[in-house]
Amino acid sequence: MKHRPIHENLDTSFVNLPALVRYLRRRQFVGQVRVELSGYEADIFLGAANHLRAREHDRIAGRIAEGEEALQRILIRSREPGGIVHVYQEVAENETTATAETPQAAAGIPKPQALPMPKPVPVELPRSNGGAQTPPASPAEIPTPKLKINLPDLPLEFT
Repeated sequence: MKHRPIHENLDTSFVNLPALVRYLRRRQFVGQVRVELSGYEADIFLGAANHLRAREHDRIAGRIAEGEEALQRILIRSREPGGIVHVYQEVAENETTATAETPQAAAGIPKPQALPMPKPVPVELPRSNGGAQTPPASPAEIPTPKLKINLPDLPLEFT
């Protein structure tokens, strides 16, 4: 399995990791949340059927741990400012990047729809030199079409 980054370099000062993990579990996200602090690394693996596994490596204390207690320590340590959070989604090896879902689509943000292009308004250029069209010499000479604007009847008069 490959890991595709969904969110990278999120600061722990602004990320509520317990809420993020709850949100991902509700969406049945399959992937990994990685937390990096000074001298500390932790991974929360979210699997199929809402399976959750946590692993931490505290280099300062010399501890490598897994399980429920490690998860509790990860959630507590993630409140420290200055750390980094990454979210990676697990994708199958046979998926190509061309068919892979964009991070915006994975987050539920709809793809923007293309707006129809307005029809071009024909502008007739002034004729000279025996009927041949010549471009205007300056932008001020470009004719501007007159727009008719219908305003609703208002009880007040504006001057």
